[in-house]
Amino acid sequence: MSTSPAELDEAQFIPDWYAQTLKGEFQTYVARGEEKLPLDRLLKTARTYVGKGHISGTMLGSLLGDVESETVDDFREHPAYAERRARFDSLKAGLFDVVERE
Repeated sequence: MSTSPAELDEAQFIPDWYAQTLKGEFQTYVARGEEKLPLDRLLKTARTYVGKGHISGTMLGSLLGDVESETVDDFREHPAYAERRARFDSLKAGLFDVVERE
């Protein structure tokens, strides 16, 4: 039984979709905080994605690195930098046991 091109496209698309969705949620939490997106819900979503194999622990680590660079480090001069850093650190700490490092 061979795999159709449509199935291959879907197999490549789905992990990317989950990764980009999660990255956007991470960025929203870091930038706007609990009022916009509760941390416990975000941690549960990330753990579910990894647990079900939608994304890997390595991909999760990569996403966190991107979020730190784009949503925290790029805002060093922003008045809310300390708040962003604290929210990112809370997010990262909550996922410590799920993230795989390369």
